[in-house]
Amino acid sequence: MPSRRRVAANAGGTRYSSKRKQQTQQILFTSGFSTCPPFCTLFATLYHQLCKVLRHTKPMRKKYYFIILVFIIYGLGFIPAEQHLNPVVGATVNSWNPQSFWYYPWGKSGTHKGIDIFAEAGTPVVASTNGIILYSGSYGRGGQVIYLLGANWHFHYFAHLQQRHVSLLSYVHAGESIGTVGNTGNAKGKPPHLHYSISTLLPRIWLWNPRTHASWQRLFYLDPGKFIESGGSL
Repeated sequence: MPSRRRVAANAGGTRYSSKRKQQTQQILFTSGFSTCPPFCTLFATLYHQLCKVLRHTKPMRKKYYFIILVFIIYGLGFIPAEQHLNPVVGATVNSWNPQSFWYYPWGKSGTHKGIDIFAEAGTPVVASTNGIILYSGSYGRGGQVIYLLGANWHFHYFAHLQQRHVSLLSYVHAGESIGTVGNTGNAKGKPPHLHYSISTLLPRIWLWNPRTHASWQRLFYLDPGKFIESGGSL
């Protein structure tokens, strides 16, 4: 029979763990994930279950648990469905040059790693898929930019924006307004357009072609035009 002291300690630990779990969920809600409650609950549960295990694990085994955690997080990135919306409202396949992706030479960038979707200044730009905003601000030649992490560990980059409507770590749904078309950064003085590119966490080695310029970089980029065409437009 367990002693009263041990039962009391376990009860206290359970209350403490539950309280910390609620605190973690609250932090996530106030950090911009309020529109995605399931994520808050799932992350908080995994985090506190891991902490509980690590408290009673030998140092050597902690490394193995950490590796397992990394694979779990990586696998979670492939669970959500990926949408393929046109990020510029009203734009069609005629709004960009399909040959411009990975065109060389392309100014200071060397290779054009995305497509330029032309539209009038102020045209709404929407999230092309569900995701988390990793960055929203001013960045070099891109001017006003937004980085969005979507499903399958795809990183969506929106550049030359006139306005930004989202903040860091906010969760957005496909079709939700995130900004407007502009010509900021090195697009100043040029027709307003959205520079849109998509990169991936893991290289797509089946695309390797030594004749392609910057062939090793090409493995980490998707053709945005084909991405949009495979899913439709707003």
